[in-house]
Amino acid sequence: MTGHARARAAAEYQLPATLRTRAPGDYPAPGSDIAGWTPARWTAPDGTPRSGEIVAPAGILAGQTVRIWTDVRGNLVTPPLGQAQIASRAISFAAMAPPLLALVLLGIGGLLHRALERRRLAAWEAAWATVEPQWTRRLRG
Repeated sequence: MTGHARARAAAEYQLPATLRTRAPGDYPAPGSDIAGWTPARWTAPDGTPRSGEIVAPAGILAGQTVRIWTDVRGNLVTPPLGQAQIASRAISFAAMAPPLLALVLLGIGGLLHRALERRRLAAWEAAWATVEPQWTRRLRG
């Protein structure tokens, strides 16, 4: 766990929140991710009673509890990433790295080509400036 992850984990708490009303929607199938905003109340880690809207699974009844994540003051925070989310992000970054590297290298190659082309044209211009007066004298003479 990185220092940032440790600091975040130390400052976040998973607490029970009691629903004040039934969560919107029908009862979902077990394991369903269907959820809705529902009024609830909870107690912050510092003992302060708190209330607000939380995301609760559809159809959960008033008075039932759901687990929420808060900071030390009881403000809602996003839950920490799970192992599957971390793995998914790592795979996504690994899959995107080669195409992004290719784009960067193509860009650098294009800039290098442009710089070399300008240098070549400047050298050609300088050489032509030396030779051109001799050619024009021959044609007139």
